[in-house]
Amino acid sequence: MRPMSETVIHGAMVRVFNLGVLLLGRSGIGKTGCVIDLLSLGHCLIADDAVKITTGQDGGLHASPCNDLRPYLHLRGVGVVDVRQIFGTHLLCDGHRVDLVIRLCDEGAECEDELLGDRLSYTLQGQDCPCLNIPASPQKNLAGIIEVAVKNEQVKRSGMHALKDFINAHEKLLNHQ
Repeated sequence: MRPMSETVIHGAMVRVFNLGVLLLGRSGIGKTGCVIDLLSLGHCLIADDAVKITTGQDGGLHASPCNDLRPYLHLRGVGVVDVRQIFGTHLLCDGHRVDLVIRLCDEGAECEDELLGDRLSYTLQGQDCPCLNIPASPQKNLAGIIEVAVKNEQVKRSGMHALKDFINAHEKLLNHQ
C-alpha cells in the first residue's frame, strides 16, 4: 500500500467539464479572476489561493481546499466575495483529481515553448501531469481558452490528436506542391 503524501501550493483548483484543472501562476496574474469567470459559466470551485495536493493510495493526485476559507475569494479591486452568496453552494466541490495543470504566464519567453500547443508536463509530488502554459493578459478570455483546453484534453484522452493530424495534413499539402 502506497503512503499518502500532502503538499499545499499557491494556485487555484476548479472542475471544468468534469476534469480537475489546477491553475498556477505568479501572484496577480489573474487566477482568481479566471476562477470567477469559470464559476459564471457554471464550473465548480475546489480551492483558491491554497490548494492541498494529496497523493492517494491509488497513486493518483487529488486536490482539495486546505481550510475553511474556501468559499471566500479575494478579487483585486472588489474585495472579499462569498462564492456561496454570489454563485450558490452547488458550485463548491470538496475535491477532485488533478487532471490538467494550466500555468498562466506573462506574454513572452515563459510561454514561447507552446507555439503549437504541444503537451508539456508539470511535476507534482514526483508525478508528471499534463500541463499547458497559457499567456495571460487582460484582453484575453482566459475562461473560454481554459474551456477549450479542457475539451482538447478530453479529445486527446480519447485517442485523437489535433496536432498530429495538423502536421500530417500540412506534410501532405507540402508533398503535393
